[in-house]
Amino acid sequence: PPSHHYALEITRSSKTSGTEVLSNAASGDASTLLAKLKSEKMLVDASIHDLEAQIETTSQSRPNEITMKMLHALQETLQEDIAALRHHVKAYKDADPQCVEEKREETEAMRSQAEKWTNNIDILEGWLRKALGAEQMDRLREECHGADYAAGEVLGD
Repeated sequence: PPSHHYALEITRSSKTSGTEVLSNAASGDASTLLAKLKSEKMLVDASIHDLEAQIETTSQSRPNEITMKMLHALQETLQEDIAALRHHVKAYKDADPQCVEEKREETEAMRSQAEKWTNNIDILEGWLRKALGAEQMDRLREECHGADYAAGEVLGD
């Protein structure tokens, strides 16, 4: 039983052996010894309870501190890794045959749209030149384009 264990521990701490405890109990001081052992057992139980509470408090606070510090460090490391990987992906993306083909197709579509609208503008200018006359058209172009327009010149990019 647990009470024997505590009695032995208490007797060891008081420099007596288990045989002395039993002989003292048999000699008539049993009630005094029992009262003393109960008192010491209560002190030991209280100490154990306090120590367990301290261990619990310490084990709850330290892992959280350590965990939070470790998690912040890990987060920073992972963010740096992500940034480096994004940089590498971007570098490889420019050389990726699929991306190059997509850019080529986009460029061709934009070029086609630019040619279409350039042709539409040329058609409108031709129609306006016929309707207004060359002189009137030059004034209109000068008004629209300001200093960029020189009479008789075709506007560049």
